[in-house]
Amino acid sequence: MTKSFKKKAFYNLSLAAFMLFACIWFSFNSWFFDHIVANRTNDAFLYLILSFICFLLFVLILWHIHNALGSLFCCPLTTLANLIRILENIELAQNNESFARIIDKETATVDTEVVKRIIAENT
Repeated sequence: MTKSFKKKAFYNLSLAAFMLFACIWFSFNSWFFDHIVANRTNDAFLYLILSFICFLLFVLILWHIHNALGSLFCCPLTTLANLIRILENIELAQNNESFARIIDKETATVDTEVVKRIIAENT
């Protein structure tokens, strides 16, 4: 649960930084068009192309950062918590027939290889 909180906090902070960056970027663009480019269409078109390339590079860099930091946030704790929840539900289902049908339906979709791997890693 701590890891998921850290992940949410990271995403919220990165979203706030992106919003601040977007405001500054839009202000810079309006100033640049008003004072530098003015009525020269060739310069405006060149600036538009360069801005688009910079935006694509920015998105690419963010995507790489997200992939690099994503490995820090993934944890086997979630899969272990899911396994514990499934086992608790199976234990509850032993004494309740209507609940047992629901559990049978849900546990039928569980990948047994994942369960075996988790048990092997934690024993």
